[in-house]
Amino acid sequence: YYLCWCRKWGWWEMTLSRGESYAYSGAETYVPGASGVNNTFSRWAGTAVEGELLVIDLISGGMRNYLVNAGEIGRVAWSPDDTKIYMAIRSAPEEPLLLNAVITTSVDTRSATISIWRLDLVTGQVRQLAVLGDFYGVSSMAATMDYVFVVGVESNRRLVDDLNAGRLAADTSPSDPILTTNYLPGTTLFRVTTDGQEAFSILADVWGVVARPRR
Repeated sequence: YYLCWCRKWGWWEMTLSRGESYAYSGAETYVPGASGVNNTFSRWAGTAVEGELLVIDLISGGMRNYLVNAGEIGRVAWSPDDTKIYMAIRSAPEEPLLLNAVITTSVDTRSATISIWRLDLVTGQVRQLAVLGDFYGVSSMAATMDYVFVVGVESNRRLVDDLNAGRLAADTSPSDPILTTNYLPGTTLFRVTTDGQEAFSILADVWGVVARPRR
């Protein structure tokens, strides 16, 4: 069984054992980006046109667009009961990474302010839960009924600052071992309560996260 996106036709479901395929009519506006399937593999959610999230019922073929309009959706995670979707939203960074004109070293200066939002699939209400700060992006995200776990990947802030301050040569080669030894971006694991009351950084150097309900 596969779920795939084709540029010309949109979303297709394929069952390889039977040689059958099915096109989800109405999903042609999908823009490849952040997406996720629920725990029972019966529903899928992903970015549609700008500012919207598309949810498809993979069994019935029904679908609905939800207006989010809070910024670029970077990651999505389903609640265990399938009633909510949590989103990592990218917006303009509070402190953009800017290299001095004399710097010739190639540096990825992308960053964004990451905030966590909750979409209620029943009411369509969208609410911001937390603002985590400036990061390169989010590498992983998972949710339980009580918490949303988010892994934020640091930007190249430290490298940019050292280049601009002259602590690192302006023409440092991208293959220089010092870049991988001293300047690899780290990560931070955050725990955000699903009601938005608390948000904590709980662990460093974590690249992936999964979650399951307590039994």
